[in-house]
Amino acid sequence: MNSFFSKFQQVIDSKSSFSTNFVASLFFFSGFVSLLYQVIWMRYLALFFGSDVFSAAISLSAFMGGLSLGSYIAKKIVDRIKNHLLYYGIIEIAIGLYAFFFNDFLFSFKPFLKDIYQEYYLTTPSLYQGFRIFTAALVLIFPTALMGATLPLIVKGFVKTEFELGKYAGFFYSINTVGALAGTLLSAFFLLPTFGLFLTTKIGVVLNILIGVSAIIAIKSFTLDGLSNRKEESTQQQKDSLYQYEEGSSRMALLAIFFSGLAALALEVILTRVLTLSFSTTVYSFPIMLSCFLFGIFFGSNIVSRTIDSRRNVVEYFGIIEVLIAFSVMLVGLLSYLVPSIFGKFLWLIIGLFQNSFSISSVVSKFIVSGLLITFPAILFGATFPIAVKICTPNAEAAGYGTGRVYAANTAGSIFGSLLAGFILIPIFGSRISFIIISGIFLTVGVYLLFAQNCKYSSSKARQTAVNLGVATFAIGICIFFLPRQTVMNYNLQTTTQPELIYHGEGTAHSIDIVRGQSKNIIMMVDGNIEADTSDVQRRHFILKGHLPIMLAPTPDEVAVVGLGLGITLAASEKNPKSKSISLIELNPQMVDAHQYIKNVTDGILEKQKISLRIDDGRNFFSMTDQKFDIITADPIHPRISGVGFLFTKEYYQGIKSRLRKGGIICQWMPMYRISKKSFDVAFRTFSEVFENSSFWYVRGHGLFVASLDEFKIYYPKITKQMNSPIVANDLSSIDIYNEKDFLAHMLMGPKQIKAYLDSLQDTTINTDNNAYLEYKTPAEFLKKTKDIVEGLLPWAGIDPHIIQNISEENRVEFIDAWEKRKKRIIPELTESLS
Repeated sequence: MNSFFSKFQQVIDSKSSFSTNFVASLFFFSGFVSLLYQVIWMRYLALFFGSDVFSAAISLSAFMGGLSLGSYIAKKIVDRIKNHLLYYGIIEIAIGLYAFFFNDFLFSFKPFLKDIYQEYYLTTPSLYQGFRIFTAALVLIFPTALMGATLPLIVKGFVKTEFELGKYAGFFYSINTVGALAGTLLSAFFLLPTFGLFLTTKIGVVLNILIGVSAIIAIKSFTLDGLSNRKEESTQQQKDSLYQYEEGSSRMALLAIFFSGLAALALEVILTRVLTLSFSTTVYSFPIMLSCFLFGIFFGSNIVSRTIDSRRNVVEYFGIIEVLIAFSVMLVGLLSYLVPSIFGKFLWLIIGLFQNSFSISSVVSKFIVSGLLITFPAILFGATFPIAVKICTPNAEAAGYGTGRVYAANTAGSIFGSLLAGFILIPIFGSRISFIIISGIFLTVGVYLLFAQNCKYSSSKARQTAVNLGVATFAIGICIFFLPRQTVMNYNLQTTTQPELIYHGEGTAHSIDIVRGQSKNIIMMVDGNIEADTSDVQRRHFILKGHLPIMLAPTPDEVAVVGLGLGITLAASEKNPKSKSISLIELNPQMVDAHQYIKNVTDGILEKQKISLRIDDGRNFFSMTDQKFDIITADPIHPRISGVGFLFTKEYYQGIKSRLRKGGIICQWMPMYRISKKSFDVAFRTFSEVFENSSFWYVRGHGLFVASLDEFKIYYPKITKQMNSPIVANDLSSIDIYNEKDFLAHMLMGPKQIKAYLDSLQDTTINTDNNAYLEYKTPAEFLKKTKDIVEGLLPWAGIDPHIIQNISEENRVEFIDAWEKRKKRIIPELTESLS
């Protein structure tokens, strides 16, 4: 570790190099663990609150609010206390102990949340959201406030002269940031995929306690207050510190760092939205982008900390950097237009070099593109922190006060920035115009610093530089404004010809595009990922999924459908005369808006009398409601998308099972493309672990897990009666199902065959909330083929004769013949062209 921190020796006093290295090492791991907890706690809160956009905003705001509050309180205290290392050690131990009990404490509020949900979710949603805010703040405020207090505490322990204010503030800020960078990457790529939430939390707890104990033990060797007599030895350095504190410039800088934090976090949100259109919203995409931000902040803060104390006009320096950030943000907005093409070229080139290793290629490509786009403005973001501390700190005795007030203001600004971008800028103006607005904020801050108080704090040369950069920024903004809109698909899979646009909407959480392709099919994309289309192949599983559970259920009166998509499954369920009422649970309100433009696809399904719409996270709904259903049709998207893996876990299925009535049917969609056989088997075993009476139905490239709470049986006369319905017959004939035999031939495996198949698998894990196996494994399996899975299943395919009840021998023979013919067609049809 000492060799790592030797790079920063030029900012360390020679008489205290060991102590500085030691504390820096502790502070590195402190940043590491803090980021680790942020990732873990955000996942727990998503499970607790649901995955809607308000939940994410509430959780993130509460976390950052705690950091801001902690640094604000610390600024009032740390300058008056002695032995800062002791307090630092106690804080780290307290954070670790709290983290150990965090999950239990959080979920102790579940009964109260459930009561409020059932009473007020529909009637007084503001009260429900208010309780979520209260709960998030209550469980996060203590540990995050402690985290926020550590930086001013450590900086105060080291700063002895005014000449060291920017130096140590920037140095320890950068060390903590690079620790957070390590935590970001290790949590995403190693710790959580390998150990899961529980064990990774324990690793963090152990690290916290080791940090704290190490700090306390080190007091016997040294204290931060007695490292050296630097104050007496640095009189000449103090004379060289040319910046003189002014209350007026301090207030200006504090306001500037607030808006700088606001704009920086808003930019992070906007860039994340733009890049995920190409990168895909996997569990790895955001950590890669965040790590580039953190690297830039670390680098910028560290570089500036080396020279900031010797600068005369620090306010002018701050202003020029803000204007330069404005220019870089506008340039990033322009260059982001090229991301789909550049990323696609990098990705497919590297895939060729690495012999079709998609996991390595996608990660490397994302790092390259993110680094090129994000790093430079992030370096400038990092530079602003030590500058602001220098301006806002009256003297060395107030080092903790200055550091705390700057950190509190910057973090508070970040909270508003994330909310501004997610709830106002992107939904109202779109990502492209948001770049212009964010750049304008930085430009305004820079101009404010340079031109305030009759240009008291800037030279004419600096002001002219700002004007020149401002003109260039304005010119780039005009180019961005007039750029034509792009339709972007994940991994640059779009054709060179832009499709006909039917709908484009950028909501609080997702971007939705509905287009008409060259084949005239309607395609729906969410964040660049194709969710659904009207091709024959897709319509087959959509329509079958709508009718299948209704035709199997003894009393298919009340149906719940999770996920709207193009609405084809919902429309099929609604058309079936046996269904009486259908509760649609859709997470994204933007999806509902999009349906106003495609009423011809589903005949205005959302306006049908049977349908009752509920905007909510499906998993959250089933865990909160006491309502029960005869049928639940779960139609999630691919588990490789971040957060969707929670809709394929054992705990989710247990929640669904509790919401089914006696004899109820569950129908769960399962992709068989862009997923390995091993991951498919994990999903299969997980479903069957909860639903023992299960069957597996297959439509080209798509699987349907279908299970009953009771013994799985199919009543042939019931199927016949359904097929005699003109509405049902017409719908099914559109996907080449003309009779009962065609319908039943889509069942590939019954309960007996499934048990035999799963028993043959060795060491197949269960997908749980803790390990999130599918969410972490499937993003690397983008190039996997359906054929691998099908070839593994076919030797075990079969139907138990007793499953199909009340069928004549003649019909049984005809059914078996139809089933055998379909089985023989499964592999050949995979090579046929899609339509």
